[in-house]
Amino acid sequence: LAAEVPLADMRRHVAPALQRLRQCDLLQRQLLLDPRPGELLVRTVGTGDDAREEKSKHLTGIPRPLVEGVHAFVRRERAAGNRVTHGAAYARAVRESMDAWGRPGGEPVVEAQVRGDRSGTVQFWADVGLVEEFEAFCAAIGYDQSPTFIAALRRFVQHAGAATPGRKGRRK
Repeated sequence: LAAEVPLADMRRHVAPALQRLRQCDLLQRQLLLDPRPGELLVRTVGTGDDAREEKSKHLTGIPRPLVEGVHAFVRRERAAGNRVTHGAAYARAVRESMDAWGRPGGEPVVEAQVRGDRSGTVQFWADVGLVEEFEAFCAAIGYDQSPTFIAALRRFVQHAGAATPGRKGRRK
C-alpha cells in the first residue's frame, strides 16, 4: 500500500506558496523600534499651529518603587478628575529636578542604576526641547541619564505626595 499524502500532486508548489505567504505583509508585524540603538524616535503631536514634536526617551535600571510611585500619582490625579499621563508625570519630574538643581539644597543625590528584578525600564514621550535639555544637563553635571532620572523621580515622588510602597509621601 502506498502512503497517502495530502496535496501529493502539488508537492513542487507547496514550498514556494508557503514562502510567498510568509513574505506577505499581512503576516509580518512592523514594530515601532528604532533600528539604530541610541537614537530617539520622534513623533508629531497635534495639527496645524498646535503641532509639536516629541521624542521617545528610554531609560533602564529605574527602581520599581519609584515607577510605582509615579503610577500612584497618576491614578490619584485621574481620580481627582485631572487629565494627566505617565509621560507628563515623568516630564514634570525631569523639569522640576533640573529647575531645583541650582537652588540651595536642590542638588539631588544621584545613585547608580538598579539591577535585577528590583529595576524596571521607563519609556515616555516628551517635548523635543525637554529631552535635549535633559541630555545636555546630564552631560554638564557629569552623570549618566538613568541615575539622574532616578534622582528626579525620587524627588518627584517625595514632593508630589506619590507615596512609594512601604513609605509615606509628603503632600504640599
